[in-house]
Order: sequence, then C-alpha cells, then structure tokens
Amino acid sequence: MKKVLGGQVGIRVRELIREICKRNNVEIIRGHLSRDHVYLFVSVPPHLAISKLVLNSIYRL
Repeated sequence: MKKVLGGQVGIRVRELIREICKRNNVEIIRGHLSRDHVYLFVSVPPHLAISKLVLNSIYRL
C-alpha cells in the first residue's frame, strides 16, 4: 500500500489540522498520521458540534 500521507503531504496535513483546531478553540490531546488516515483525540468546546468540526476539516483539507 502506498503511503499517501507521507512527506510533504503529511507535513501540510498536520499544519492544516493544527490551524483548524486553533481557529475553533479545539485542543489536540493526541494525534497520529497513518499511511492513509488520521487519528485525533481532541477536546472540543461544548458549543461546537463534532460533526461540524469534522466537516470543516474535510472541506479545508
């Protein structure tokens, strides 16, 4: 299987995730980029629906 999230793509994905989380006051507790997906454990403010955060992240990436 080809490593899709490696190299420069992985670096950019990390930057975007950090930017999106910072903009939404979301704390990243743990995170990991695998070869084809992202693991995130985050603390989300109560006023923000997780589904909205995920959709914003997908559209931004």
